[in-house]
Amino acid sequence: ANGYTPPSTTGPNMQYGTELDGMVRIEPTSPNCLPIPNGGNLAALVIWPDTDYHFYRLDNDGTFSHKPGQTAARNVDNSGEMIRDPRIADRGPYSVFHCFLETNSNNVNIM
Repeated sequence: ANGYTPPSTTGPNMQYGTELDGMVRIEPTSPNCLPIPNGGNLAALVIWPDTDYHFYRLDNDGTFSHKPGQTAARNVDNSGEMIRDPRIADRGPYSVFHCFLETNSNNVNIM
């Protein structure tokens, strides 16, 4: 949406692109907790090294959902388990958990 073409599919490059789109990196208050968004939606950015990136979104029921490719959105990981924390979910080839991001509802619309 912003015209940015990342030089490679790495966490920092993809994070930079999301920030250009209005997303903001957000940190958890402790390692075992999820970050608390400040009015926006919480998303997680994961990386399939040098290949692709993917997002997970925190839903109102406390689970995360994602939409792999052309498939329907779902709230289970590659092992069929509910996604309560994308850092520990079975993400298949998306082996790098990069960061949590918060949307700014004035700039970013997550459907």
